[in-house]
Amino acid sequence: MANGPGYARCSNQRVKRPARRTGPKAASRLTTTTSVWSETAEIEGRLTYVIGVIPKRREKYLIEGRIWVDATDYALVRAEGKPARSPSFWTHSVHFVQQYQAVVTAKLWEKGTQDGKPFDYTLWLSDTYVRSPTGWRYVFGQASLPLAKTSQ
Repeated sequence: MANGPGYARCSNQRVKRPARRTGPKAASRLTTTTSVWSETAEIEGRLTYVIGVIPKRREKYLIEGRIWVDATDYALVRAEGKPARSPSFWTHSVHFVQQYQAVVTAKLWEKGTQDGKPFDYTLWLSDTYVRSPTGWRYVFGQASLPLAKTSQ
């Protein structure tokens, strides 16, 4: 089996790595779509920019369609379209509509006193927000039990 920088280990086999590309063609591989601003629209009382997305290559993980971006905070609000290429030979037509929300996950350290007793612990928390006409609205939250001192 071949060894060296041009080969990568894949499971129990070594496979040849593709050559690294440089120059303008390499940059075009990073840019997968052409975006065309088309209009503005109101979604749930908020102004959004509607942007047409046209893939540069026909790949199943790229989309052809439109995205809606919030005009105030530039958050992705909605995406609609179809894969640039069918994901399988069994699937002839795919169309998707995706609405987005925000999920915040954080590791929180709390230290202080409560009823004269000190506390000091770390926990994980996760909050979910959905977009409303007046902005983001908190809808759900959860937190872990305090983490063991060794895993903090």
